[in-house]
Amino acid sequence: MKLTKADYEFFKEECEFWINEFQLNDWAIYYEWNKIIEIDSQTYIKGGCGIATISLNKNIDFYKPKNDYLKVLAKHEVVHCLIGKYTYLARLRFVNDDELNSEEEHLVNKLVKII
Repeated sequence: MKLTKADYEFFKEECEFWINEFQLNDWAIYYEWNKIIEIDSQTYIKGGCGIATISLNKNIDFYKPKNDYLKVLAKHEVVHCLIGKYTYLARLRFVNDDELNSEEEHLVNKLVKII
């Protein structure tokens, strides 16, 4: 089933909700809808600089009500942004404890406000 433009806008609105909820307003987050991807959605994070592109597949097979599934996909992709800088640091070959601890504290403080 192909998504409509309205479905895509709904997905973006859900992403924006979670971006605000997770206090990621300091990120530059872009959206793609026409990109061919093999999965339903994905997030590409550019290094540890707070830039991300969230892609949504136009040809999703729906097993649940469409809007419910799009809500889950949106939250899932934004969580990738939430942990993105921490993941980036963890993948570096040379990272010092101060950098890792600083980002861990940053993430924990956000989660404390959310949960």
